[in-house]
Amino acid sequence: MDRACGEGVWELDVARALAEEFITEDAAYALFLEAYPPSIDSGADALWLTAADYCPEDFPPGVVETGPPQP
Repeated sequence: MDRACGEGVWELDVARALAEEFITEDAAYALFLEAYPPSIDSGADALWLTAADYCPEDFPPGVVETGPPQP
């Protein structure tokens, strides 16, 4: 979560890049992820939601209230 908060998970490109990295990394440890990987966009939403609870003070003003960035 520190990376998501520090790198700006409120920006769609950052959220998607982190989600892709984490999904790929986790797939090596969970066989079901290889067969049924979550979408990058659902992973980005999950990261945003978790970070909004973990570090709301790091988000720019008004961003938490607006919700996850949409493609």
